[in-house]
Amino acid sequence: VVATQSSGSSGINAEYGERNPYFLSSVSVADLHFLTMKLVRFLMKLSHETVTIELKNGTVVHGTITGVDMSMNTHLKTVKMTLKNREPMKLETLKLFSFSLAWFQKFLTFNKCSYL
Repeated sequence: VVATQSSGSSGINAEYGERNPYFLSSVSVADLHFLTMKLVRFLMKLSHETVTIELKNGTVVHGTITGVDMSMNTHLKTVKMTLKNREPMKLETLKLFSFSLAWFQKFLTFNKCSYL
């Protein structure tokens, strides 16, 4: 991840008078915890939404989120899992541990305003 600084070494955005969350060297442990909790709460609101998740090992998982816990472990139902260079397989349920997640993708039916 490459981050740039907008002004000074404090990571403060002079134009808006607020912290730049992308300036990693100035983010305190408390700020990092706050940002992580915001992300977890957002993902929790995605219950009953259909998403595609790519894992760090290249596996692609498509399913409906049944829940996300505080450790960001993700629980899915009606899952289609495609291992890298393999045929897709269907699963009734699946639990993905947070350390294996690379990214989430939500489709165009996603209304961002209702989750923020």
